[in-house]
Amino acid sequence: MIEQFLATDLESNAEVMLITHDVIRGPIFERLTPIPYASHITKAVSKLVEKLKPYIVIHWRMEEGQELGDSGIQGILDKLVLKNADYFIAGPKKCTGSRFNSTYTYTIMEAREELFKNNETIENIIYRWQ
Repeated sequence: MIEQFLATDLESNAEVMLITHDVIRGPIFERLTPIPYASHITKAVSKLVEKLKPYIVIHWRMEEGQELGDSGIQGILDKLVLKNADYFIAGPKKCTGSRFNSTYTYTIMEAREELFKNNETIENIIYRWQ
């Protein structure tokens, strides 16, 4: 896709070209089909399914759902997991990617403080390594 775009739409002899993201509409890379599971895995799962028949099971393939491709959904899922995890460990101030004073971390801390006060099962509010 990108090769075709560059070859046909951006004909130029310039050594360097600067373009904005507005020029490229649509995905840059072609969508890959999921890798099939190995046969020994599918056989093992089939055996488990037979043993678990009395139970209701939902298999949610997030990697294939377009509605879950938005980063906002991933952030919500991350917050739910971090809020309810036994331990919450965050990076130190020195680590630029640690989100030390971010609203994201603060929101999780607030939710964990509430759980901690109510004697829920979490073990700490936040821990930062040095």
